[in-house]
Amino acid sequence: MSKATPIDLTNSQLHKITFLKNDVLKEQSERIAREKTLREAAQIQGNAKFKITFESKFHGLLTVTAPILMSGDAFVVLKGGKLIPKRSIVSVKS
Repeated sequence: MSKATPIDLTNSQLHKITFLKNDVLKEQSERIAREKTLREAAQIQGNAKFKITFESKFHGLLTVTAPILMSGDAFVVLKGGKLIPKRSIVSVKS
């Protein structure tokens, strides 16, 4: 994982991103914390937006700010139907 400053994206730019195949978080405890945060974010009613930092294959660290509609087994669904693989997500903040 890179320590560079993440680049902000809009929700509509996500379709251009190539995601990593391996999980960006090395520790199991970090993966469990990420899963818990994503599930809690998906349960919040309304249009609460979350800043999601993730790593892409070609562009390094990126962020998108959007409501999280659902947290599935492998993907997070954002408002507008955009998907981010959980394995690429570094952090989620409200």
